[in-house]
Amino acid sequence: MLTNAILPITFGGFGMIAALLIYVNIIKSPAGEGRVKEISDEIHLGAMVFMASEYKRLAIFLRHLYRRSLCQPRC
Repeated sequence: MLTNAILPITFGGFGMIAALLIYVNIIKSPAGEGRVKEISDEIHLGAMVFMASEYKRLAIFLRHLYRRSLCQPRC
């Protein structure tokens, strides 16, 4: 029974270590030069604009849920 609880935690730890190693490897690699760097910056800018738009929509949805939960009669 104890093995069933330890196994997911162990795999999760290995996953976190693998993610850290991949992150360090990516950070060490050069960003590129010239046109490659410009394209990379444009992609990053587009991703940030998209994420800002998504967070605004999420905030509106969460505000709606919160207000709706306040208006519900209590059981």
